[in-house]
Amino acid sequence: MKKWYHILFGEELEIKERLFRMILLVGTVTVTLAILQGLTLENAERLFIIYGMMLIGFVIAIIATFHYRNVEFASILAGIIIIVFALPEIFLKGGGTNSGTAVWLLMGIFYVFLMFSGKRLILFLTVTLFVYLMSYLKSYYFPEEIILLASDLEVHFDSFFAVVVVGITVGVILKFQIKVFEKERKINIAQKEELERISESKNVFFANLSHEIRTPINAVMGLNELILREDTNEEVHQYARNIQNASKMLLSLINDILDLSQLEMKQMGLHLVEYSTKQMFTEIVDLIQVQIAEKKLKFHIEMDKNIPSVLYGDEKRLKQILVNVLTNAVKYTQEGEVTLMCGFETVAEKRIRFKISIADTGIGIHKEDLESLFDAFQRVDKEHTNRTEGNGLGLAITKQLLDLMGGTITVDSIYTQGSVFTIYVEQEVVNETGIG
Repeated sequence: MKKWYHILFGEELEIKERLFRMILLVGTVTVTLAILQGLTLENAERLFIIYGMMLIGFVIAIIATFHYRNVEFASILAGIIIIVFALPEIFLKGGGTNSGTAVWLLMGIFYVFLMFSGKRLILFLTVTLFVYLMSYLKSYYFPEEIILLASDLEVHFDSFFAVVVVGITVGVILKFQIKVFEKERKINIAQKEELERISESKNVFFANLSHEIRTPINAVMGLNELILREDTNEEVHQYARNIQNASKMLLSLINDILDLSQLEMKQMGLHLVEYSTKQMFTEIVDLIQVQIAEKKLKFHIEMDKNIPSVLYGDEKRLKQILVNVLTNAVKYTQEGEVTLMCGFETVAEKRIRFKISIADTGIGIHKEDLESLFDAFQRVDKEHTNRTEGNGLGLAITKQLLDLMGGTITVDSIYTQGSVFTIYVEQEVVNETGIG
């Protein structure tokens, strides 16, 4: 039994295909029962042709889905046979509203909602309702076209049979559908847990690896510093400077990986301190000025003179966020300018919301790339960024740090013309005196 169940409804099949196979199986049984029930009626030969046509349609659909695995074709074919031809004929030749055939029409609507979606659902539902409306209008205006059942007993028995069979059929299909979705849900939960376990293991590995690698890198940088101080040979000095630059880049990458690992493992917390707003922005500008000068870009700073001079928050992480975004702006701007604009609004007593915008005249970002801009290790527009140094972690870390701080970041960009990153983050006010 399990072997046959696996053949018919194996988990390797898509949900829609499993559901359709169940509909075909239940539909075949239902039509067979209808044929047997027809044997109890007088002059039931008129219905046997229709039932036979339905069985042939089911057989074709079964071949299409089992042999050719073409569920779309099979579901459309079965829908046309059942809804457009079979059910209306059963309704008209089986007694119309004076029988149980009206109940059978529900099967068509039920089938449409189960098997179709989107535009195809709208199309089939429209066709179904139109065909049913025409059948009822024909029954009303041309009652002579309706072939009535022979007696009240047949009417009652046919109605009872239709209610029972259709009800059980719908119940079996729904039960099967619920079972399939429940099984898929359990599989998805198990896969999610496994992915989380793998992700956690990866983060722990990266965190441990970052700690381990820092020690030899710091040793290399320390020894290299001795060479720079003591060796007077210019060629050796050049080699040492190259080692120094490469070591700094490697250490920066390791720090980024460690930060990302801590963020994803929810192990990073905020270190809240009082800090001088002016000093923080001065340090940020000093850091970025070197990169600006190397690329010969213009750097504009627009600061609201009323920004409180002393705030309370995580200065280190806020500085990291701003440096990341500024570095990114400089990195992808080959000519033109970078602008740092900082303003604020009061949101409560002793609490402000920073609005810090960083605009550039760089390569910009495609609209379709904006959604993945803050994904780790993601670099958009690779055609233009392959020659640009970077690991794709800066913006991912920035986004997660802002989430940790309850802030947000937005992006407006026009491809080839530049981008504007706007950061919103709240801080507590210690000294309301403006920075001037």
